Amino acid sequence: MKLRFVFLGILFLANIALAADLPKLIIYTTKSLHSSIRKSSHPFKKRFESICNCEVEFVPVGGSNVMLSRLILEGKNSPADLVIGLDNNLAEKARELDLFAPHNVRFDHLNLPITWSDPYFLPYDYGYISFIYNSKKLKNPPASFKDLLDNPSIRIIIQDPRASTVGLGLVSWIRLIYGDKAKEVWKKLKRNIVTVTKSYSNSYSYRCNYDPHHFPPRHEQLFCVRRTAGQPCLARKASWGV
Repeated sequence: MKLRFVFLGILFLANIALAADLPKLIIYTTKSLHSSIRKSSHPFKKRFESICNCEVEFVPVGGSNVMLSRLILEGKNSPADLVIGLDNNLAEKARELDLFAPHNVRFDHLNLPITWSDPYFLPYDYGYISFIYNSKKLKNPPASFKDLLDNPSIRIIIQDPRASTVGLGLVSWIRLIYGDKAKEVWKKLKRNIVTVTKSYSNSYSYRCNYDPHHFPPRHEQLFCVRRTAGQPCLARKASWGV
């Protein structure tokens, strides 16, 4: 029995030594994504490691806005090799940092509602921004922004665009529809707003245990992978697996 314990101990130490010899790939992720993939046995992590032959370290850095702020502060000294979780509303500002290298991945496998050809940012997921409502209380939901603006009795909770990508998505959505008139739209929409929260989770916690429904219109939001210039070979291999 003692010999068995010694043998297992030697194997354990050998595994540590092997892991220490592997290069480390540092991946910045959003807090929400990290909560679902943080386990070492998660297939997402194992997939990355099998492709790049490296040890993957996921680093949660809050939401997309917080992630971008951190990259701005770190600049060229950022330890990140890959960044997962910035969305299309932050793409232009992220590109201006001059931190990202081309991903060199083909687009023919992408299934998106829009055409994508960005050489630096690779979408891995997308969804639609819309309003969630209580169908038991709101029998005739607005079918457009105009309907919402014309009915101040409909009360909404929105997210702070400085801290929430969903909040920033709403700002982009209104600007896309109304252009130069967006400022006037916000003044009118103010009548409908109950409060502004830091995140989507905070807003969602206000719901009163009802089955959520969505009313149109809706706006696309894409989440992307960005490869930094830290370890280009490792990062390139890993991004192929996304």
